Amino acid sequence: MSMAKSARYEMYRLLRKVRDLEKSDPAYQNSRVKNLKNDIRQFQRDLRSLSKADGEATWPPELFEMYNQIYDTAKRLGISLDD
Repeated sequence: MSMAKSARYEMYRLLRKVRDLEKSDPAYQNSRVKNLKNDIRQFQRDLRSLSKADGEATWPPELFEMYNQIYDTAKRLGISLDD
């Protein structure tokens, strides 16, 4: 699986995990979680547009940084894909 496809799948799984947590506990919804969801969606859009433009091009440093920030934020909020 390519890096872009793998990242898209991971972001999809992370977004699903956040939505499942929100459904199971309505008190879980807050501005940090909302911002995380928006960041995930923006990353997905950026990755999609990069893939359309250059196929499997090397990611720009900003995209790597965004990817790492999303995972760091998810960890701080107690969200893990390992569960």
